[in-house]
Amino acid sequence: MLDKVINKLKHLKAKHYIQHNEKEFSSGNHRIKYLFSPCQGSSDLIVVFSAFPGSGKKAGYNMVSTFGKAKINKLYILDDFGYMNRGSYYLSENGDFYVRELTIKLIERFSENMTRRTFLGSSKGGYAALYFGLLLGADAILAGAPQYYLGNYLTSKPEHIPILDAMAGNHDAETAELYNNLMKKLITAEETDRSCSITIHYSKQEPTYEAHIKDMLKCLKENNYKVAEDVAEYKNHGDVSGFFPALCLNIIKKTEGKKND
Repeated sequence: MLDKVINKLKHLKAKHYIQHNEKEFSSGNHRIKYLFSPCQGSSDLIVVFSAFPGSGKKAGYNMVSTFGKAKINKLYILDDFGYMNRGSYYLSENGDFYVRELTIKLIERFSENMTRRTFLGSSKGGYAALYFGLLLGADAILAGAPQYYLGNYLTSKPEHIPILDAMAGNHDAETAELYNNLMKKLITAEETDRSCSITIHYSKQEPTYEAHIKDMLKCLKENNYKVAEDVAEYKNHGDVSGFFPALCLNIIKKTEGKKND
């Protein structure tokens, strides 16, 4: 009972913080919403990407209360693009990858003068953390139960197909393959920096491991990335939220104030 009360108070505090601190970053005719919580004296930055919201819920920020007391600069990015504003993997709408470019510009704006950048998120947010972390040369990446083959994932269930339609304009086989290969092309590209520290959290008992993570880990290791694996035991994909935030907080606390080598 006490835990429920504490969690509810944390939720209300985070909601209040979001209502009073959410801002928009614009580039051309496009905009993206975000929260930035500065920390005086710190030159470390965490960039937090969001998972899909629950059924019937609006896109939201993840782990705002988790890092509330962390002595580090925090950038939370909202993905309210795409179908019913539920998210586009921070990539595209109707085949236009302007969302990706907007996300890159926002991150670069807050990366100035930062000596260490950690990108993190779970599920959709985990994919985004790995994708943008590799693309922008993050120092560390923490990804919880991420997808790998986006085309397969977004065509595997009827309720996911409208998401790919909104992202790409259609969900035909060619489009699915294009989105399947986005991460692999980035991982295998010669110009992608291999020095990033990557932590992948997962459970072998939930479907994402066999469908996505197993091949993702193989690709990362074959291409000489430094990968740590955090393995838990749960059967439902949604249960990642019961494990991943604590892992991230523990890792972030260990690096607070630590200079990048």
